[in-house]
Amino acid sequence: MVRPDTVKRDVHPYAPATPSVLNVRRPDGAICWRVALQRESAVARRLHYWRTHDGYEFSRGAGHDDYRP
Repeated sequence: MVRPDTVKRDVHPYAPATPSVLNVRRPDGAICWRVALQRESAVARRLHYWRTHDGYEFSRGAGHDDYRP
C-alpha cells in the first residue's frame, strides 16, 4: 500500500494546449489549476480548481484529455 503523503501529485496552473496561453484567468483574477489524481492511464483523472484571492474554489473533475477549465 502506498501512503497518501508519499504520492507525488502533478500540480500546475492549467494551460490549454495553446502555446500563446500561459494560464487561464477569470475576470476576478482567479487562476485555474490542475492536479493529477491518477497517472499512467489514458483516462487518468484530473481535478481543476480556481485559486482566488480568498482561497480555493472547486471547478470540476475531468479526464486527462479534457481541457475545459
